[in-house]
Amino acid sequence: MTNNEQCDKFCELAKQVSEETGMMSSPRHAQEHEAVQEIIKMGIPACQYIVDYWATNQSEGPHFFYALRKIIESGPHFPKQLHGRVDMLEGAWASWLLEKGLIVEKEIDFTKDGKWRLID
Repeated sequence: MTNNEQCDKFCELAKQVSEETGMMSSPRHAQEHEAVQEIIKMGIPACQYIVDYWATNQSEGPHFFYALRKIIESGPHFPKQLHGRVDMLEGAWASWLLEKGLIVEKEIDFTKDGKWRLID
């Protein structure tokens, strides 16, 4: 499967997760969703797709924190004040993945209001 095909597959799966789990009250049900499991099976390349997805859909739709932890079998530890701050958690994950070399080297620019963006 080419990178473009993998990216297209991820986009289809992310859309499916968003549409089918958006109203679920239980994060566990969303984590167990078939499309999330397929994203996890994509492995390390999914990390880049997730960060790119976040960069264009910040704080909207699925957040994929669970998928990232399953893919890399690890993850950053965040201070309690970040819990519930999805935008800041996404940016912190992106920074951590970049630092660990798990995503393409891009620069991450943070704003004062906690938003972030990728810079090529």
